[in-house]
Order: sequence, then C-alpha cells, then structure tokens
Amino acid sequence: VRLALRLCVDNMGNCMDASTSTNTSNEQVFGTSNAVADSTTALEDAKLLVENTKEISREAFVLGIQKLLNLTIAGYPRAIRSSLSKRNELLRRFDGDQDAAVEEIKRQAASITEEAKTWVLGLVPYVGLPGAILYPTWRLLRRVCVMAGLYGHDLDLPETRAKIVHVFGGLRAVPAVEYAIETAVQLVWTSFVGPVAAFVPVGTLVSKVANVEGKVMGIVGQETFTEGRQPVPEEVYMQELDAEPTTQDFAALAKDGAEYTLLKAWALGGEAVAIAAD
Repeated sequence: VRLALRLCVDNMGNCMDASTSTNTSNEQVFGTSNAVADSTTALEDAKLLVENTKEISREAFVLGIQKLLNLTIAGYPRAIRSSLSKRNELLRRFDGDQDAAVEEIKRQAASITEEAKTWVLGLVPYVGLPGAILYPTWRLLRRVCVMAGLYGHDLDLPETRAKIVHVFGGLRAVPAVEYAIETAVQLVWTSFVGPVAAFVPVGTLVSKVANVEGKVMGIVGQETFTEGRQPVPEEVYMQELDAEPTTQDFAALAKDGAEYTLLKAWALGGEAVAIAAD
C-alpha cells in the first residue's frame, strides 16, 4: 500500500508541477495527463488493499482518527460541510436555542447524501481505514463535533479537539493532562481494545463504534460540553459559511481532479497511509 501511494504521490507531483506553467488548464493537467492515469491506478490499488485488510493496527487507527477529525471540523469544498456550518444551520432553525439544537443533534443520525457518502468512502486510501470503520466513525465524529460547536466551544483549540475524541470514545472525566490529540486517540484505542493489543479485527472496531454511539450522544457528550459552554451570538450563527453540496458540486469535483489535490496535500503533510498487515 505504501509503495502504491508513494508512486501515486510522485506522479501527482509531476502533474501538479505542470499545473503551475502558463496557460495550463485543469483539464489539461488532470484530464489528459498520463501521470494522473497512473495515480488513479495506484490509488485504486491502495484502496483495494486497505478494504481487504482483516485487522487494523494501533498506528493506523491513531492516524486515521486524526485525519477524519480534521476533515469533519473543516469540511471540504463542494463535498463536506464544515461542522460550524451545520451548527449554524441548527441554531437558525431553533432561533438560537442551543439546548433545543443539541436535543435535535442527539435525536437525529447524521444525514448525508449518497453522493457525499460515496465521496467519504473514497477517502479509504488517504485515511488508511477500510470503509466499514471509516464511514460510521466519520458519522459519529461529525455529530460530536456539531454538538461541541452548539455549546459554543472553539473547534480549533487542541483541548476542544481532544475532548471531541474522548467523547467519541465514550470516555468521561479525562484528566487535563490527556488533552493532546494523539494521546486522546490512544486512550480511545485502549478503551476499545485494551492497553496491550497492537492489532484488532476490523469487525471488533465496527462493533465498538456502534455500541458506544448511544452513550456518546445521550450522556457523555452533553456532560462534557456543558462544562465551559459559551453563547453563540446571533451575528455568528446567522452566517451560512458553506452551503450543502449539490450533485453538480460532486460532478465538478470529479472533473477538477480534486481528489488528487487532496492526496497531494495529505502526503506533503507528513505521512503516507499506515494500515495493518494481513
């Protein structure tokens, strides 16, 4: 998988370099380049390998959750709305009543269009987690992030992000010293599978996420985020920020080759995907 992604990223580098030349269109760079074709093949190979893995490593889980958290909070243009955009939409619906909006997010599962679901599942080789765990994890993280935002917490603060991870794992009363994000994810891994396990079957993690969701949304999230809550002023929640992506948006993403830009950005950010050995 790492070799496949390395080739994919190298080809992307050639493609992106070409895009900086004068009078070079996105269609020329992304639509007709052999480098992109090679990258697409490598990406599909990597996705297949990740999807077929039987176990997830601690390393893959820790890296994957952090990537999903970043995506969930920030969103992605024309594909995934930011958490604050969803928060503002809920507060507008309930005339700024934070508690009523929280009850709504607790009651409802995170809705998503089929196009958005397909796009999220396309992140498998980037995140390094198979779709069976990536999708439910992203859905739960999304609800937790929106809840934190509804209580007025700053989603850019490391402490808030660590709390979001703790809540995602159903953890309560975590000491402040554990507020580093990577440490928080390590704690969730330990809570799910114990302190010793370095690998765990995919099905085990899927079950853990499914089993914890009710507790997270019904008890732990509200307890955690009520502490230190802040009002969200009307002039803030009246901002739309980013609109719900349309079918045309997803079509434009595919045409622009935006998935390759995303891969390049993540690869340059520091690490390739890490998955468990079969």
